[in-house]
Amino acid sequence: MGFQHLRKPIPSSQDAKGDELYDIAKCGRFGRPLFAAMLQPDQDCKRMLELTSDAAKETEGKFKICNVPLRSILGRILLSSEDYSKDKNAVASVLATRVQLGIASFDFITKSTAKGYAMLVDFRGGEHKQHPDAFGIAGITFPPDPVCAALAMGVMQESWSVCSSTSSDTDVINGKEASFWVRKAGLVFDRGLFLPDRGDAGEVLATLYMLLCGDVLRHQKDGFMRKFEIDCDAWISLLRQEKENGEEKEKENNGEEKKLRTCPRIAKLGSQQKTTSSTFPQAVRLNFIQVCRNYFRSQAWFNEDYLRFLYDTACANYVYANCPAIDLVFPVKYNDKFHPALVSVKCWDTIGGVDMQNALEAMKKYLADYRPDGAAKAICMVVVVGFRKAYGVIPEDQGQFPTEDTFITVAVPESDKFGVSDAISKRATVSRRAEMLASHSFAHVENLECALRSNLDSADLDFGKNLLKDKEKKVLTDKVLPKEG
Repeated sequence: MGFQHLRKPIPSSQDAKGDELYDIAKCGRFGRPLFAAMLQPDQDCKRMLELTSDAAKETEGKFKICNVPLRSILGRILLSSEDYSKDKNAVASVLATRVQLGIASFDFITKSTAKGYAMLVDFRGGEHKQHPDAFGIAGITFPPDPVCAALAMGVMQESWSVCSSTSSDTDVINGKEASFWVRKAGLVFDRGLFLPDRGDAGEVLATLYMLLCGDVLRHQKDGFMRKFEIDCDAWISLLRQEKENGEEKEKENNGEEKKLRTCPRIAKLGSQQKTTSSTFPQAVRLNFIQVCRNYFRSQAWFNEDYLRFLYDTACANYVYANCPAIDLVFPVKYNDKFHPALVSVKCWDTIGGVDMQNALEAMKKYLADYRPDGAAKAICMVVVVGFRKAYGVIPEDQGQFPTEDTFITVAVPESDKFGVSDAISKRATVSRRAEMLASHSFAHVENLECALRSNLDSADLDFGKNLLKDKEKKVLTDKVLPKEG
């Protein structure tokens, strides 16, 4: 059934004129066959999934969609939770729909497959006769599905909501602000609900950051989040922007508000970063609202048919494990031609211009080694997130797209719009002081203060200096061991 819908032509621009569901209708046919059928107009040109003016109501900056099937689909994405904001599994289901969180707990696997849209792709129970001590294993995935992704995107907007009827608000589902989802993404890792499958939690949070920046631009175009395509140049600029003057406020878990501090750490490197971009022609567009995994190793993202499919599905890909130089791929479109955008995500404590330039050189080598002759020019991005200190000058954007490969760097500022950098810094696996205490046995053979991390705060730096000085004065030895004789 799904392949039958794939063979149907995409509506022409004339057919789509005035159709407020165009992007979902165009992309949705590449998702679940049931949703593809529900998006096809009947003889009266009506659809089961509808977002026209009759079903979408704007009131005082609030955008409400009234459609029974859409409300039902989102309810299932939220695992039928009565209050999803307090249900860790419901929150994780929304996040996983967009960014594929990784290896999940059995509790989440059970609920997301029974009540949600996760697909079971592997199951090996424990206590086999051949291996009585083996653990049970289950694997799930959230496949590309533009309808589910669009609803998950909507619920990440505070002004967005969906319900079954215009006459009643009893079953309304209200969206939450983007920073809420960032905080919850950090918590699902902290509580062991997920273990990231590729890299660390920083990579997943960086991917979420890229999606949320795109959502800002989509919301500016349409508060109902029905239009997926955005301008590439505006998106790059938004990735690099801090909160204005460090004065914007964000809600904390306790409901109070605090004023964000201005970021001091990018005084040297970040001040060199362009917050407005003119690297790309205005016609360069991108179109992804979710990121899914592709474990195939064919480097197919240099194939235009593959890029067209990703674009039409409104999807990006995490690449296979240990792929050289890159972590995810999405297509961009310029004058009806598709180009690959290759992204390398770096979750570093400290960075400098040399570090970022080395990452760009690795991407250049990747293109030389793997791109077929005659393939389209590429956009290569190094996105650094979670850093505390930066030195030197950030590399300038290189190349003139689309006639040349274009290389750009993005250093996500500490005071970013959604609190991603803060979430990553709080997810540090070991505290700085704990590292020093675990290594104190070797302090007596350290001679240089540079043995300490360069990004310590003042209290931890003083602690580390005292630890190194103790070995000179033999304070630790004198206190712990009795003197001979």
